[in-house]
Amino acid sequence: MLNSSLHRKLPRRSFLAGLGVTAALPILAACQPQVVEKVVTQVVEKEKIVEKVVTQIVEKPVEKIVEKEKIVEKVVTATMAPAPAAKTIVRIAGCGGGGQFLFDMFNAKQDKVRGELEITPCGQFHDRLLLDLAAGTGPDIANIDSKYFVVMAKRKLLYPLDDLLKLSGVDVKLFDFPPETVGTFDGKLYGMPNFAPLTPGMLYNKRLFDQAGVNYPTDQWTWDDLSQALVKLHKPPVSYGAPAKMVDDNTILEMIWSLGGEVITPDDKKCLLDSPESIEAHQVLVDRYLKNKVTMELGTEKILGDQPFASDKLAVAVSWLADWGTFKVMTRDLQIQASIVPFPSRSPKTKKRVGAGTVNPWVINGKTKVADATFAFLMFWLTDDASLKAQFITNGWPVNYNTRKLIELIPTAQQRDFMGMWLDVNAKWPPRIAYWGPKPAQISNAWNTAYDVMLLGKKPVPEALKELTVAVDAILTY
Repeated sequence: MLNSSLHRKLPRRSFLAGLGVTAALPILAACQPQVVEKVVTQVVEKEKIVEKVVTQIVEKPVEKIVEKEKIVEKVVTATMAPAPAAKTIVRIAGCGGGGQFLFDMFNAKQDKVRGELEITPCGQFHDRLLLDLAAGTGPDIANIDSKYFVVMAKRKLLYPLDDLLKLSGVDVKLFDFPPETVGTFDGKLYGMPNFAPLTPGMLYNKRLFDQAGVNYPTDQWTWDDLSQALVKLHKPPVSYGAPAKMVDDNTILEMIWSLGGEVITPDDKKCLLDSPESIEAHQVLVDRYLKNKVTMELGTEKILGDQPFASDKLAVAVSWLADWGTFKVMTRDLQIQASIVPFPSRSPKTKKRVGAGTVNPWVINGKTKVADATFAFLMFWLTDDASLKAQFITNGWPVNYNTRKLIELIPTAQQRDFMGMWLDVNAKWPPRIAYWGPKPAQISNAWNTAYDVMLLGKKPVPEALKELTVAVDAILTY
């Protein structure tokens, strides 16, 4: 800051030095006294004139600057609002993208928290997440596949949610599928289900069933009922009964469980896929393909397009109960007359049904430093009215909180029936959460490879499953 009195505070000699005058004084001292006196007198006079000029030049602009500065400072002080506090950032991990509007909705409602979505390709998502959580660099919250929940909980990578849920004031009784039934490990809650369990369903083409004279399937069908129906429905190239690989790793679980079998021991140390129950379930699938020939051949589904059921030539296909969005895609936006029932995985022997559910729980990083802010996002996603309506109606996606009330808001009877049936099935047959052991991706891949070997007739079912069991045991002990 300039000071208008600065030049007056300097010693005279210093001021002159600034003008370059003092450098001549030693030379003058060597001259005659009269000359010296005259010259000094002239110098002093010049100094007075210079000082007067400098004062006029410097002081007035400085005074004006000071006055302007005071005015500006006064205006700024009066009008400047306090700087907004920085928002707490919550890192949210997911795969595949989608649902960005929900994150935008959350951020628009928040004064103190901002969610930032981090997308990873689905094929890499869980392996990368496991590494990042273990290294302490993981996101604050993630939506994971159900099969990985126990894996993460056992490794102590997750944050306990019991106290946060109690403090939230949320009525846990309004959850259609209680969080503790899927998210508890060692007596503590570590996961909140993203939706009530999705269990496998079977889409069926009503037109093709009518043409074949086959009654529509019901939730009481066993796998024998389906096999018998496919004999009449499979009429290539006009129509096809079912895809070659009629089941996936969830539906085969249902078939094995309905017989009372398991795929892995409770301690995760031994594979049980060579058990009598597993052999019987797999033999049904192989017989449909090799013996009865009531399905398409492996690899031929492509002749029906990217979405075979949408070709209107496929009698049945596997989908998820309650997934209205996928249902619309597979039926060409409802142009194909179709409906859905629980997948016929019930054993004709036991008549028992055990659904293999997936809930894709939300989990919080055990090392997060923003647990409260992270839980605020979680409660918005799972319980906020606007969020749930957007997910349920706009996105066609199931939820897990006061769902019956939301179903009443659906404008079309077909979708209301579709979503209501899903809740009824869950209530009638409470599902188990699908689980393939501590390394689900590797074990599931091994099963898929063995399934191909069996369908192609390269090895009989018992032998293929014996080799699969050895391979999975090796995965478990590696």
